[in-house]
Amino acid sequence: MKRLSKFLISLLVICLFIPSLKAASATFKTTSNRSSVVVGNTFTVTVKVSSSNTLGSWEYTISYDSSVVQLVSGKKSVADPGNGSQKSQTYTYTFKAIKSGKSNITVKSYAAYGWDEKALSCSASGTTVKVITKAELEASYSKDNNLKSLSVDGANISPTFSKDVTDYKVELGANTTSINIKASANDSKAHVSGTGTFEVAEGDNKFQIVVTAENGSTKTYNLIASIIDPNPITVKDIKGNELVVVKRKSLLTSPETYKETATTINDQEVPAFTSEITNFTLVGLKNNEGKINLYIYDKEKNTFNKYTELKMNELVLLPMESSTYKEYVKTTIKINEEEIDAYKYKEDSKFAIIYALDTETGEKNYYKYDFRNNTVTFIDDEEEKDLENKLQTYSYIILGLLAETFILFIILVLLLRSKALHNKQKRLKLEEAKAKFENEKKADNEIEENKKEEKAIKEDKEKKEPEVQTTSEKKSKKKKKQ
Repeated sequence: MKRLSKFLISLLVICLFIPSLKAASATFKTTSNRSSVVVGNTFTVTVKVSSSNTLGSWEYTISYDSSVVQLVSGKKSVADPGNGSQKSQTYTYTFKAIKSGKSNITVKSYAAYGWDEKALSCSASGTTVKVITKAELEASYSKDNNLKSLSVDGANISPTFSKDVTDYKVELGANTTSINIKASANDSKAHVSGTGTFEVAEGDNKFQIVVTAENGSTKTYNLIASIIDPNPITVKDIKGNELVVVKRKSLLTSPETYKETATTINDQEVPAFTSEITNFTLVGLKNNEGKINLYIYDKEKNTFNKYTELKMNELVLLPMESSTYKEYVKTTIKINEEEIDAYKYKEDSKFAIIYALDTETGEKNYYKYDFRNNTVTFIDDEEEKDLENKLQTYSYIILGLLAETFILFIILVLLLRSKALHNKQKRLKLEEAKAKFENEKKADNEIEENKKEEKAIKEDKEKKEPEVQTTSEKKSKKKKKQ
C-alpha cells in the first residue's frame, strides 16, 4: 500500500512538471469602430492577424455584404510574409454605408504559416455592422425631455415637484443674495441647462430650466424665486411699464465712462451711475420677468427711460429722440434685439437714419445704419453740404440744358413749320400747274375730236357726191336714148 502511494505521488509530480504541449495556432480577428452607422457615412474596420509563434506568412480575403456596405480603401485580398520576429500584423479598411440593413464583416480563405513553414491552426472572428437611415436613427432617439427632480437649496418649492408641472415658486428671506438650483433629467441621455448658483434681488427673480431630449425636443420649467422686500420701490417707465428699483449694487454693471454713485428715489438711497459726458444718472430697474436693465433717471421730472447702448464699429452710441429727419419717415427698427426710433426713406430701404449720442464724446449726431452688415457710419454735415451744393450746381446745369433744349425745340418747330408751309405752297403750285395742264390737254382733246368729226363728215359728204353724180348721168343717158 505504501509503495502504491509513493508511485501515485511520483506520477503526480511528473505530470505537474511536464510542460503541456499545444499545437501552434493563429487568429484572424475583425473589429469595427462602429456597431451602427447611418447611410452615407463611413466607418473603419480592422483585421488583426496574430500568433503566439513567429509568423512566416499569412493570407486571407475580407468578406462583407456589398449590397449594404462598400469598400472604400484597403486590399480585399492579402498575402504577406513575416520578417522573422513578427507575431502580429494589422490591416485597416474604410467602408461606406450604402443601404439600410446588416453586414457581417469577416475573413474567408484564410491561412497562416510559422517561420518554420509549418501550417498553423487558424481561427477567425468577424463583426456585424448595422446600417440605418437618418430617419431611422432619429426615430430611435429618446423623446424624454422631462425632469426627474427640481429643488432649491435651503427652501421648498411650490407646488411639490412633478415632471408634468412646469411652473414653480419659492420664497426666500430678505437677506438672500443667491440661490442654488438643482435639477436632474428623467433620461440619462437628456441635457439640462439653467441650474447652478445665481444672484437674486428683492422681488421676483425668474429662472428657466430647459431639458433637451436626445432627439432635440425641449421642455422648459419656470421657477420664480421671490425675495422678501419689506419696503419695495415701485416705479413706472415712460411707456407705463411697472418696474421695481434694484437696491443691490452687485446686480448692476456700470457702462463705460460711468462712475458708481448713489441717488434717492422715494426717500430711499439706491445705487446709481453717472457720467460727466452724458450728464445722465442711471439706476437699475427690474421687470415682472425678473430681468434687470439700466434706466436714465430724471430726478426733476421723476421719469425713467431705458438706457440702450449700441456698440458697433468701435462706437458706443446711445439712441436719442428726434422729431424729424428731412423727408424721411419715422419708424421703429431692431438693432441688437433692441427696438429704437429711426428714419427710413422708404419701407424697403437697406439703410436707416438714427439720432444718437456718442458716450465717449457727448456729441449728438445722425448716423446711417446698414441692415445688411449691422454697422453704423457717421453722417458728415460738411460732406452732406458739399453734396447738396454739387446737387444744386447740377440742378442749375440741368435747368440750363433744359432751357437750351427748349429753345432748340422751338427753332426746330418753326423750321419745320416754315418748311411745311413752303411745301404746301409748292404743292398748290404743282396742283395748279397740273390742273392747267389737264385743262389744256382736255381742250386739245376736244379740238382733236372736233377735227376728227369734221373730217368724218367731210369724208361722208365726199362719198355721197359721186353717187349723186352717177345717178344724174344715168338719167341723162336714158333721156338721150329716148
